[in-house]
Amino acid sequence: MRTMEPKFIATEEVTWLKRDGSEVRIVARVGSPYAAGDGWRCPVELEGVDSRYPDIAGESSMQAISLAMR
Repeated sequence: MRTMEPKFIATEEVTWLKRDGSEVRIVARVGSPYAAGDGWRCPVELEGVDSRYPDIAGESSMQAISLAMR
């Protein structure tokens, strides 16, 4: 399950220096948790490596955002 319009609240940009000397820009984003029928969910994205992942689920908003940060 993914929310269609995530509100990203935290972002971190890093440069991945690969063994061959090339560089890849990576942007990690974590969104604002939202209530879902079975608990809470939090959007997460790792641009430059993968696209958006399914929203991370938790029993509470704190658990959902903590799991998304991992």
